[in-house]
Amino acid sequence: MSCKVIPSIEGHTTVTLSQSIDSQEAVVSDTQLEEFVASHTPKEVETQHRFYTEQRDSLDLTQVTPEGGLQWLAALPGEIFCVSGEAFPFPSTLDCSKEVLTRLLGEKTGISLEWVTPSDSTLEALFSLIQEGKVIHLKIQGGFSLSGAQFNALKRALSHAEGLESLELLNIRLSEEQMIELSRIIPSLKSLRSLTLVSNGIGKNIVAPFSVMIKSCPSISHIKLTFALFKSIPGLETLATAAAPNQVIDLSENWDFAR
Repeated sequence: MSCKVIPSIEGHTTVTLSQSIDSQEAVVSDTQLEEFVASHTPKEVETQHRFYTEQRDSLDLTQVTPEGGLQWLAALPGEIFCVSGEAFPFPSTLDCSKEVLTRLLGEKTGISLEWVTPSDSTLEALFSLIQEGKVIHLKIQGGFSLSGAQFNALKRALSHAEGLESLELLNIRLSEEQMIELSRIIPSLKSLRSLTLVSNGIGKNIVAPFSVMIKSCPSISHIKLTFALFKSIPGLETLATAAAPNQVIDLSENWDFAR
């Protein structure tokens, strides 16, 4: 093994990584991540995180365990605990218990799952934390579709999520029927201030229930709705006219507005 010194993205921090003689990839390990977190500020951890993400093709991550990667993510600053398949350490799945998820969340108030597939136990833990008011910002984006049982569990969680302030469900293949069901639940979220729902292939039956939802939710100041990327939805523009004066309704990614 040889050593490779890698400067951080801003050049203020250097990290010495092991490098295989037979490979040009720098080896990152749980121990290195743990030591970096222990000896640097959260801002410096964030800087190094961006650097690792940009250097993906130059890193050997075989010595980073799922647990070690999650501990690193938990050390990042900010109010949101984010697990993304497009950022270091590039997980494809997430499997953790409520106890573990609670520990990772710490003092943070939100969870973002982006392009990573959560297990049933992870979703169960997440939905439980939402109902308990420990997660008030939720984002789930892409890479998988909810099963019928998982969607029903999501509905139950949202029905008791009185403290939820922001909700983003993007590219998880929600059907037209599921979207309509969500439109009936969302008015019960009295603390909700920001809503983003993004799917595709949704038809004209969406207009009436979402018009009712918007009129029933004047306290949601920002609403982004994407139903169809490649086809027109008759009457979709009427959703904008249903908005209260203080509301922003973003329909810009729909076919009718993006052309």
